[in-house]
Amino acid sequence: METQSGLKNSRWKFAKNLSILIAVSFATWLFCDHFKVTLTNSLNKRVFWSVMDSSKEKPIKSGWYIIFDQYVPKPTDRLLTFIKRAGCVAGDTLTVQNDNYNCNGKFIGKAKRMSLVGDPLVPFVFNGKVPEGMVFAIGDHPDSFDSRYFGFILRSRVKEVAWSLL
Repeated sequence: METQSGLKNSRWKFAKNLSILIAVSFATWLFCDHFKVTLTNSLNKRVFWSVMDSSKEKPIKSGWYIIFDQYVPKPTDRLLTFIKRAGCVAGDTLTVQNDNYNCNGKFIGKAKRMSLVGDPLVPFVFNGKVPEGMVFAIGDHPDSFDSRYFGFILRSRVKEVAWSLL
């Protein structure tokens, strides 16, 4: 028969183990929900901490990392999630000349006319102020699939804002 002291110890151990399990579960959920890693060479950074973008009306600032979904026709023919840098935002001036993209006069990237597998690419061309509610998303790598090819994304499609960790 278990003594009163032994029963108290058993309950204490159970409560302690349950608390640890709950804490570890919460930390795992928090970590997995906000910790993002990009596996492509699209950006110079690879590891990000993201936060939900609950205010779709709040402006995005140039240089911020954003997470959004974009339809990719070839080779996947489906919606994919991207992490890119906001290269030019509403109110900024985007200019394209000879496939070179500039935001407010600063070079942000160059488009290619041929993909890595030899498919022809048609660069997005726009000269003027970025319209309200739009973002020009760009990667750091020359082969990044970004707004140079699919154009502006709606601000409302930005799901998360991310900060680079590594």
